[in-house]
Amino acid sequence: MPISLESRFEIMKSKVGLAGWGLIVVLVGTALLSLQNPARDDLVPYAAYFQLGLQIGIFLCLAPVVRVRVKFRNLAFLMLFYILLLVALVSALWSDYSEVVVRRTLMIMISSGCVALLTLSDPHPLGTFSRVAKALALFGTGVSLVGLLVYFLGEVKTVDYGTIQVLSIGPLHLAQRVYGPLPYLRLSSLFGNPNTLASWLLVTITLTMFLIFTDRWKLWKVLFAFQLITVFLTFSRAGISATVLSLLLFMWFSGSRRGLGLSILCLLAIIGTVFLIQPSFLELQRFSFDLNLRQLAWQPLWEYIRNNPFGGIGFGVSYEALLEPAGVGITAHNAFLAIWSELGILGLVLFLGLWSFPLYFAKKLLPLAKDEGRLVLSSALTLTLSLFIHQFFEASILRYGFHTLFWVYLLALMVHRKWERVHVYVT
Repeated sequence: MPISLESRFEIMKSKVGLAGWGLIVVLVGTALLSLQNPARDDLVPYAAYFQLGLQIGIFLCLAPVVRVRVKFRNLAFLMLFYILLLVALVSALWSDYSEVVVRRTLMIMISSGCVALLTLSDPHPLGTFSRVAKALALFGTGVSLVGLLVYFLGEVKTVDYGTIQVLSIGPLHLAQRVYGPLPYLRLSSLFGNPNTLASWLLVTITLTMFLIFTDRWKLWKVLFAFQLITVFLTFSRAGISATVLSLLLFMWFSGSRRGLGLSILCLLAIIGTVFLIQPSFLELQRFSFDLNLRQLAWQPLWEYIRNNPFGGIGFGVSYEALLEPAGVGITAHNAFLAIWSELGILGLVLFLGLWSFPLYFAKKLLPLAKDEGRLVLSSALTLTLSLFIHQFFEASILRYGFHTLFWVYLLALMVHRKWERVHVYVT
């Protein structure tokens, strides 16, 4: 069902409660504290501790307004979450890294639980989502502009830890780490790694598309273009594919069939033009179908799973327990193999259940949701599905950081009690 133009813009007039502002501060603050220098060190020293303090501190300050009206959907979601937390904690009993397992479980699950409870307590989830989208879209644009400026105007230098680009503007020095052969360098902006940057832009580009549909500010289209150029210059195959999938899914779920068709045609035109102008792109390793050494991490994980399908080596320690002893210098690069090897088949089932239950409910409700509610639900569905595909090649979910918090936020949003009413209005 087509969404009227006026209905799209109504969401930007909606209220935001205390729980909503708390969520905005937590998500945006965590994003800002995630920035890194070219050496992949945090720009803010001890950033992880500041993030944890921010997440728990905001929740404690807002604890008096945390009131979850229990319904089947959010109760089932919270039960799955806390059972997964319990299984993760219990895995410390048989792990050789018990202290690390307990510490990582508490850091990841407590901060995620705070976000889930704030989301379920938010009386105005649609208004909160629109503000979160604005803040993160601007964040993604800022990161993209830094990356593009340094990429096109910076000077390439070789340092101890790799290749960087530096742009000096008076006393200001901007730098980013770059990868790959000239002239097809892969930019990383303020995240130190192109794949990491692409995983962030997957989120912010989709949210910018949501804002193009719901906000009257016409510059969102320009900011969208900056981010899209940047994600393509990361040459991250998983990130680019997931971003394209996300945009197509958003068009489909939101009911914009014409937009979907135009998007596919534009995408094919861009790809065709690029390869026509520069056929040598096809010779790059980044455009092959190899796993870019991910199989080196997957082999020891799968070998352990085959021998111990029901057991696990402890939550969050697959690198220390399996990959590092095997001489593999990279992390799992597959969230599902990582969780299975750490928590066994029970942990994997809980993980998939926690992910799929809100998806099932949101997809079931989507045809009945109206106007601005449909756009919010479409965005949450789109991002959650795209992250699911993305995690077959990366492992940022159920690891400490922004993506886990945002993932939990989306899941909790999809089981929020506001969706009880078939005809969703902004309140």
